Parts: sequence; structure tokens; C-alpha cells
Amino acid sequence: PNALLLNSTSSTTKGLVALPPVTNAKTGVNRLRFQIKAEASNKLGGTIEIGFVGSLTDPNKFVVKQEVTASVYSYTPIIIDLGTFSSAPYANINLAFRHKGTNTYGVYIDNVYWETKTLCQEPRNLKALNVTENSANITFSAPSSIPANGYEYYLSTSDQEPSSATSNTGSIASNQSQINLSGLDPHTKYYVWMRSSCASEKSAWYDVPA
Repeated sequence: PNALLLNSTSSTTKGLVALPPVTNAKTGVNRLRFQIKAEASNKLGGTIEIGFVGSLTDPNKFVVKQEVTASVYSYTPIIIDLGTFSSAPYANINLAFRHKGTNTYGVYIDNVYWETKTLCQEPRNLKALNVTENSANITFSAPSSIPANGYEYYLSTSDQEPSSATSNTGSIASNQSQINLSGLDPHTKYYVWMRSSCASEKSAWYDVPA
């Protein structure tokens, strides 16, 4: 799959990429979800800033809202609530990523979503442990608000992220913190996503980092 590698040649020459303009950034009803990983196992610590630009012809008008650092050479899911942009004088806002330039190590960015926030919180810190040819354990951290109907998971040999309408492969109760996968085909790469199943809605899918 494709991903964007963002870096800088110095602290004064910062790589920047802008997303398509959005009209609802000021409302605070959406959030930004994406994944990052370090450029290489020996190039950890690259930092990107998340914010917006009001002019695509003048990158110096970049306004920083938050920053994240790629400290591991594997994809880490990031969810950022950018709040409201009440101070932004622009009708349309281009959300943007900018390399901070404190070092030149690049940061891979992938799977970027500008999506509506929900009250149903995702499970976090998903990890694949005890992986064998035909089994694996998926551990996770429960959200601060435990989902009433537990958790659903989706298992696939494709890296295509499931949609909100995708049927789950299985589910576990809200008091459990591990999924035990068995009967897997040897020499096959699997992708796993999880989501919370709350009383009246479901969270977005959250994936196990590759």
C-alpha cells in the first residue's frame, strides 16, 4: 500500500503537505485519524505538526494545533481532536501536516480520515502476541467508557479497511481484553480490526499495527 513520507532538510526548510479543504473544521464535530511510523528502524524520532493553512501559496501561514513523534518503526494509529478553529479567519480550511525539522528523520503517514466524532470510543493499543502459523492473540486497552455490547473484530487477508457497514468476523464481551484467533492458514498474512459496540452506536474500526 502507498504511504506518504514527510521529512525536512533542515529546521528552516520544513516539508509540508495539505489535505483537501474542509468547511466544517471550525465546528468541532470532526476528528482527524491517521497512522504514522518512523522512516527506518535506525531513524526514529521524526516529529510532524498537525494544523491548517489558510493559503496554499504561503506555507508560512501554517497554524500548529498539535504534534506527534514517530518513535517506532511500525504503524501507530493516531486520533486527534483538533477542537474548534474559531480563530481561523478562513471560510475553507486546509488541514495539513508539516515536518517539525528538529531532525531530518522522515515520518510515514497513511490512512488519513477526517470523520465525525462519536461518543462510542475505540479500543486502543492493539497488539498481536503469541503468533504461530495458525493462531494469534490480539490484546488491547479498553476505552475509558466500556462499551455496553462488547467488542467486534474483523479478520481479513486484504489490507482494505472495513467500512461501518462491514459485518464482523466475531465478537467478545465487554469484560474481556484479548481475542484468541485460531484455525489460521499458514504462510498467510492477516489483517485485524476492532471496534467497540456501544448501546446505540459503534465506534470506527481500529487496526492492529503491521
